Amino acid sequence: GIANADLQAKLPAMVEAGLLRIYEYQHPDGGWGWWENDGSEPWMSAYAVHALLQARKSGFTISQEKLQRGLGYLTQCLRQGRPNEGVRGYCLYVLALAGDGHTVAEKLAVGSGPAPAVRDDHALATYALAAFLIGQRQMADDYLDRLWTNVQGTTDALHWGSRQGGAWSDTETTAMAMLATCTIRPSESRLAPVARWLMLRRQGDHWYSTRDTAMVLYAMTAYLKLSKELKPDYTVSVSVNGSHIRKQRMTPASVWQPEAQVAFPLAALSTGQNTLEI
Repeated sequence: GIANADLQAKLPAMVEAGLLRIYEYQHPDGGWGWWENDGSEPWMSAYAVHALLQARKSGFTISQEKLQRGLGYLTQCLRQGRPNEGVRGYCLYVLALAGDGHTVAEKLAVGSGPAPAVRDDHALATYALAAFLIGQRQMADDYLDRLWTNVQGTTDALHWGSRQGGAWSDTETTAMAMLATCTIRPSESRLAPVARWLMLRRQGDHWYSTRDTAMVLYAMTAYLKLSKELKPDYTVSVSVNGSHIRKQRMTPASVWQPEAQVAFPLAALSTGQNTLEI
């Protein structure tokens, strides 16, 4: 819901170029690898299909033939038992986004036995999302509860870390956990510290990798819809040692302004401890 005339003018060409690149790199078996002529890889294939689904959801026309071949590859991988726990969860999530409830329910053992045991935090998030999207709310809640028992950090900044030997960065794992929570339990009171931890990991206008950046944007988009932080309506007052320094009104227009820097004279500081109030 963010209006940006310049971006809206450029976006169709950017998306078209991206879609053509995805189509070009698809392999004969329907999957994708890291390069045009390497072997297909389940995670990269799920990542590509995820992008196609997001483009379609946003109103862009995509190749149904390319999409169906990609979905077919993911389904085949799952039935062959190829991906590890973490990648399997992401594949299930993407298939659930595509509406393939049958395959997802089969792999989650819906109606045929206990839900799959999952240990990795990233997988707990994606399994929870997959279960939720096919209507298995209790299973989704169970996975999400287990995910939150593994949360790390302080009350000011919360995060998760993968336990699959570096398969996922802490940033990507935390982003997926945040997305799962926003989707399944939007009233969760601990979302703000998770968002704060993610923002502290930002490097300028991006995160460590394009992969981290993409996943964080998915999660932060969901979070901002809930928090309404893009529509501020309050006044910020800054004081140092009890002396008023600056007052600033925050409105929706403030979101697009440069970050405000608050300067004060050295004379406002005392020897020893000082108190900053915002």
